[in-house]
This record gives sequence, structure tokens and C-alpha cells, in this order.
Amino acid sequence: SIEANYRDAHLWLMYAYAKNGMYDEATRVDERLMRYLGSSGIRGWKEAWILGMSGNAPDALEILEQIPQSQLETPTYRYLMAAALGEAGEIDRAIQFLQQAYQGRSAYISLLKVDPRLDALRADPRFQALVRRMEFPGH
Repeated sequence: SIEANYRDAHLWLMYAYAKNGMYDEATRVDERLMRYLGSSGIRGWKEAWILGMSGNAPDALEILEQIPQSQLETPTYRYLMAAALGEAGEIDRAIQFLQQAYQGRSAYISLLKVDPRLDALRADPRFQALVRRMEFPGH
């Protein structure tokens, strides 16, 4: 059992469940996490990411459209939106958000080459160009 208050452990457990097709388990971990964080009730990118990955793109996109513009203005949230949009099949929009995250210097951009949340975008030449632009060692 993980320490109930360790947010990052819950996040990575949720990602692992989702990546392994265990969408109900991923959703339960996300719900637990949101209760712990005192969610304001705004459904967000994590739920959309899970839904998109499970093949439910329409519901994922509906959730993403409800995210307040003020939240979308941060480079970090743009990175996370790219992940969710990619899983929902909105590759062009996802790449646009990812490029904005890069331009805004999101700290998450340092994960670009290895982040499993971006797997849906890896085959896109624009994604590969962004990885090259990052000049990671050994690339």
C-alpha cells in the first residue's frame, strides 16, 4: 500500500494502470487523488487522458473543452493537454500544445523523450523534430 499522502506515487500508479489497459483502476486512483487534493470539481486532463486511451475519444474531448482558459495558459498544463489530446486522437492540436509548452519552457519538456504520457504523439514527425530540437544526450 502506498502512503496515502504521496501524490506522485498515486499519479504514477494511475499512469501505469492506464498504460496497461486497467482503466477502471486508473480512474479509481485518479478519483482518490482528486479527493486528497481537494478537487474543485473541475474535470481535467487526467480523466480525459484515461478516457482517450480507453477508446472513448468523444467523452475525453468533451472534458477537455470544459477546462478553463486560465488553466490552459500555463506551459505545464499545455504539456499535459498535449498528452490528453494525443490519446483522444487530436494529434494536430496536441502537437500545437506541446510546441507551446516548449516555447513557454515547461519543466515537463525535459521528459519529452521518455514520458509515456506522450506515446500517442511519438510517430508524428513534428514530435520527432521537437525531440531533436531539445538536443538530448545520445540523440
